[in-house]
Amino acid sequence: MPEYERANKDELAAFDETTKQCTMNCGQGIHDPRSKKEMKFLCDECATVEAKIFCVTCGVWLPESQTGLTDGKVSECQQCTNARDAARYRWLRERDLDTISKGGAFAGLMPEKLVLNGADLDKAVDSAIRKSEEIENSVDTFSLTASI
Repeated sequence: MPEYERANKDELAAFDETTKQCTMNCGQGIHDPRSKKEMKFLCDECATVEAKIFCVTCGVWLPESQTGLTDGKVSECQQCTNARDAARYRWLRERDLDTISKGGAFAGLMPEKLVLNGADLDKAVDSAIRKSEEIENSVDTFSLTASI
């Protein structure tokens, strides 16, 4: 009887069959003791299939690499997340300047205690982003200089 390559039992138990697709029409020989799962696990010819995650917003199955998630749970794709973030920002950008006295969510500039909207909010956000990038770059430069 021929000897068959066997998989490590722990690795085989952790293997998800749905991550590989047989492309060689592999089949068990008459005396082959391995399961189809084990054969798929050992086969170098079987194609790796990327896991998919369902976007609950747009109703599309997406490759896991496009979602940034690795747990396979129901989620939202990056495009829908970006659209939702943009809608939130547009809503915040269009708030009345007297929102602080009426109550509710608003964007403000501290320590000046100013409520911002529209182009003023855009400028403040852009400035804050530039400042944080400058700080990050100066830390990187310092780290690089210090390590030389």
